Order: sequence, then structure tokens, then C-alpha cells
Amino acid sequence: MLWQTVKNKLGGKEVARSIRTMMLVFVGVVLSGVVCPGCAEQEPVYSTQVQYTPEEAVAKFKKDEQADFARFAKERAIYVQALEAYSTGDMQTVKTLRRTELATYPLSIYLDFSLLQLPEASLASVQAFINSSGHDALSNRLKAYYIKRLAEAQNYKALLKISPEAPKSAGLKCLWQQARYHQGYRTQVQNKIVSMYRHGEVMAPGCIDLVSTLQKQGVLSDEDTLERMLSAYWTRGGTKIYRNAAVRLAKGRYAKAVKILGKYYDTPARYKAVPASMGKTAAVIFRRWARQDPLDAYQELEQFRKTYHPTARDLANIKETMAYAMLFEKEGVPMHFVDSVLAKTKNVRYLEQRFRRAVWDQDYKHILAVLERLPKSDLQNDNYRYWHGRALVETGHQEAGQKILKKLAQERSFYGFYAASELGLPLLVNEKKVKLTSSRAELIKRNPSYARYLEFMFLADKFGMRTEWAEAMKDATVEDARMIAYIESQDDDTLGIWETIYKKDWGALSLRFPLSYRSIYQRESSEAKVPESFMYGITRQESMMNHKAISPVGARGLMQLMPGTATMVSKKHNLPYGGTSELLQPEVNVRLGGVYLRDLLDTFDNNRIFVSAGYNAGPGRAFKWQSKDGKRRDAITYVESIPFTETRGYVQHVIFYDYMYQYLQGVETPTFLSEAEWNHYY
Repeated sequence: MLWQTVKNKLGGKEVARSIRTMMLVFVGVVLSGVVCPGCAEQEPVYSTQVQYTPEEAVAKFKKDEQADFARFAKERAIYVQALEAYSTGDMQTVKTLRRTELATYPLSIYLDFSLLQLPEASLASVQAFINSSGHDALSNRLKAYYIKRLAEAQNYKALLKISPEAPKSAGLKCLWQQARYHQGYRTQVQNKIVSMYRHGEVMAPGCIDLVSTLQKQGVLSDEDTLERMLSAYWTRGGTKIYRNAAVRLAKGRYAKAVKILGKYYDTPARYKAVPASMGKTAAVIFRRWARQDPLDAYQELEQFRKTYHPTARDLANIKETMAYAMLFEKEGVPMHFVDSVLAKTKNVRYLEQRFRRAVWDQDYKHILAVLERLPKSDLQNDNYRYWHGRALVETGHQEAGQKILKKLAQERSFYGFYAASELGLPLLVNEKKVKLTSSRAELIKRNPSYARYLEFMFLADKFGMRTEWAEAMKDATVEDARMIAYIESQDDDTLGIWETIYKKDWGALSLRFPLSYRSIYQRESSEAKVPESFMYGITRQESMMNHKAISPVGARGLMQLMPGTATMVSKKHNLPYGGTSELLQPEVNVRLGGVYLRDLLDTFDNNRIFVSAGYNAGPGRAFKWQSKDGKRRDAITYVESIPFTETRGYVQHVIFYDYMYQYLQGVETPTFLSEAEWNHYY
């Protein structure tokens, strides 16, 4: 999305380009729920009320395929009757229809799922469904339902039978811990909750209830709350936790410390006003300052130590916080101090940033030294492989370095393409063509979840389609998933993208990078004088070609424009724009997005590296991250040194996607980086 927003790739809706696609209009957003666990708990797995017109449903398929799907016409109508009975509370009819008429109908499992949520359902039958239904989404949702229900009923013994292992969801895990606390695991749970509390962790409702219980029992004291407050005080995102703890301690033995901490929360540089006798309080304030302004804090570190006599632990914490914050500064950093502090750290996040600082400084020996300290599994990442090879070459180990780079150059990725370009090797796209070797009927027979997906499509049940697309992509072989996605993506391009994500089918390029809304992109590319492939690259990263995508902060449409940006661009270039709702129209969104990209290209002298960074994090930051010390740095050094994880990945993806779209557009010689981009001093 644009730099004013927080990226939300997983959301929105796909365009309805036919009657069939209208049934898919919600799939873009609901499919995203399968990827993000939080979303999965917020949406129903299917609809208990549907609109079904047999004639319209059968018309969605080719004549030679209609017979295959007509076999469930009778059962489908009975299923709708069962849903109607369910909605009116006539459960006996639902059970009878399920048993007598719907025994072999693909969606009957959803009736089982709903019936098992009735009060009279036995826990044994619930457990049997969870353990043997063969349907992960329904099993997990039913388990979550019973964890909540049994926790509310305080039936903790049954809860642990339903879920003998810890759930993945943080909220459910807390309810599970609550059950364990009341079922003989008190000491273990106490230790876990006390540790979470003291370390300033965010607590889900179930854990908050446990905290309240432990406080009433005296297990958690004001001293623990003080530790929680101090743990959150100096951090970037701990304001709410700090303030809640401060309220609890506002009266009592820690009231003075709470008052002083509150006074200097926004101005920690004024820590000197804290009495010398309150060293612990001063240390937390100074640590907050060290994070915010490490270079200035460093100048006063010794005087602070002499005045407040911090404990060894507090001093070590201050130094580590200060050293890490320094790694984000470009000039005037005392690297001897940083390296002395981080010499023994095992904090991977700190080591990763030290690595990026070594890249920026072109300190190849230190790159190698830091890589030695990172987890071995991480070293398989493309960026570490590239810098490992390059650092070896730069330090005189030509053969070993070239070997690593040549191997990386065979891969289809940003770093693979960069390595290949440097070595003068061809960029290998290694496309896997989609071959339809099975009919839809054959795919349905092999993949029950695909049969359920189509049934939900007939019924225009957007939630059921979401659930079963995820199941189909999970359960099918890569070859079947690819064919299913190819068939269904004829009316909804986003489904092909999701197939490549679910199955890690990165070589299925036609599915992974659809040329959606081609005529619009061709026209607006020509009008704005922006390469069509670059516009596609931005869009693919922003919305995954989902024209109704809306981010939590309001960025909208294919190119994720903020309404304010759209208004600014339309006024500057005298373009028609009727307001926020129009940003969900592909024509309007791509026109304004293309013109905005042209403005950024003009600002950054047609350098797509800077434009991509600016589109995501803001033009000001794209400028700020450039060299100002006179050293010559290349494009990949700039990209690797971007301090924002999201933006660093964003730039890599956009440049890589640009190349892939050139390839799919049939460009004879696609360009990875232009000559100007290669030669620019970053």
C-alpha cells in the first residue's frame, strides 16, 4: 500500500466479472482468514441461511459437465430444507434429513458440525468428530467452540479431554491454562502466568482471569506488578501495559516511583531530575531515553552510572538497548561500544541488525563474523547466502564465494536474479506450465473438499467457499491443486494466487502473477508513462490483484490508495474522482495509482528501488536511507540496509514481480535493473 498506510495484503474482495464470479465476491477477504488465525475465529465456517436457484447454479457449467453436477441436485435442495429447519429450531427434521436423505451429500458434514454444538451433544461424539472427521477447519473450530463453552461452564475436566494439548490461539491457550490450573497443574500454570506477567507480555482474557485469581490469592504481588510496569515502560509498544500497571500501583509503597515515571515518560532526557536515591526508577527512564536517542544517551552513560549506581543487570539492559538502537543510526556510532556490548548476545534480532550495519559499512569481515553467530537454519535465506558469497569474494576467498553465488544465481528470486546479473548469467524463471490432464469431474472425485467448494458455490455461500478452498488447497496434490486453481481462476484470478501460496507452487507463474484487468493497465500505463509491469508489480504486492481490498487504515483497491492521496493526485493532475467509494473501481484506482507512481518516478529520477521504498514507507524515508557519507553503495546494499522489515521485503518483491510480469507479457529481454539503477550511488 501507499506509505501512509500499514500494509494488509490479506483482505478485501475480488471483482464480480460474471454471475458466477458474483458468488466469489467475498472470497478474497475470507480466504485471507485461513492464512491469519485471528481472522479464522471471526468468520463463520459456512452459512446457515442461503439463497439457491437450481437453474442458475446449473448454468454455471459447460453442457458436457452439467450431468456430473446434476447428480446432487436433489440432495442440494434437501440440504437447503435442512438449513431452514435448523434456523427455525426444528432439529429433529435436521437429524432425520441428515440420516435418511443426505448420507452421501458432500456438505452433510456441516450439518454434523452444527448438530454437535447443541446442548444435548455428547462429549464422546464431539471428541470423535474432532479426532476423525478428516476436516481440519471444522475440527479446529468445533474444538475452539467447546474450549470456550466448557471454560465458561467451569467444566475444566471435560475441557482438557477435548483439548489435551495446548491450542495455538493465544486466547484459547489461556482458557486451556485456566483449566489446567483447576485440574492439578497449579504450580506449572502459576509459574507460566507469573513469568508472562512480569515480562510485560500482552495477556488474553483467560490469562487476565488467572492473573486476577493469583492476585487475590497473593501469588502475584505489587512487586510483580512493578516489574511488569518497568518491563513495558521503556519499550516502543508498551504504553497501555505500563499505564494499566501504573494505575494499580498509584497508591501504596510504589506511588512515588509511579508518579516520577509518569512525569518523564514523554521526556526521558530529563532523567537527571530524579533523586539519586531512586536509582531503579532513574535506570528505567534512562533506558527509555537510550532507546529513543542512543547517541546522546551514550554521552551521559558514565555520568549516569556514577550518579545512580545502577545494578549490574540494569546497566547491562541499558547498554544492550542503547547498542541495538545505535545500529539504526547512520553516522557517529561508536561501533567499538556496540560490538563490546553485543559480543556475547544470542538475541537473533540484534545480530540481524548488526549484520545489516556491517553491510552498510561494507565491512565484509564483520559480515562473515556475524553470519557465524546466526542460527544455521537462517543462513539458508537468500539474502544471507548472497552476502556470504559476496563477503567471501571481497575478503579474497574467490572460489568459495563464487561457488555460493553461482548456486544462488540458479534460483528464481530477487537475490538469485541479482547474483545472476552480477555474474553475467541468464536469469532463470523456471516456469511450470499448468497442464489440464484431468477433467473437473475427475478432480472432484479425487478431492472431496473441491466437491464441497463447488456445492457452496452453487449455494452462493461465501463462508463455505472460503473454508473449502483452504481445505482443497491443503489436501490436494500440487498437480491437482494447480489444475483446480487454473479452472476456478478463469473467473477469479486471486484463487490462482492463493494456490501458489498454499502449496508453495512458486513456479506456476501464470497463476502466481495473473495479468488481471489487462486493458485497464495497458491504457493507464500508456497515459501515465509508467511501465505496465511496474504497475503490476506494485499491485501484486499491495492487493494481490484484489480490487475491493481495504486495509485496516483505509487504503483501498488494487493499488491500495489512501483517500487523501487520491484526492491530492486528482487535484494536482485535474483527474475526475468522485470520492472514496470510487477507489474500489479498477479504472479509477489504476488511473490515480499510475499517475502517483509517475510523480514518484519523477521525484526519484526513474529509480524503481527508491520509488518502491517511497510507495511503502514514504518518500521522505526513501531519501533518508540514502548515503550521505560520500561512500559508493550499490542497489542491493541499500535494499539490505532498509531498517523496516516490511519495506525491505516490499522493495525486493516489487522489483522481482516487475521482472516476472515483463516475462509473462512476452517481453523479449526483460530488465531486472536498468543501467541507471545499477550505476546509481545509493
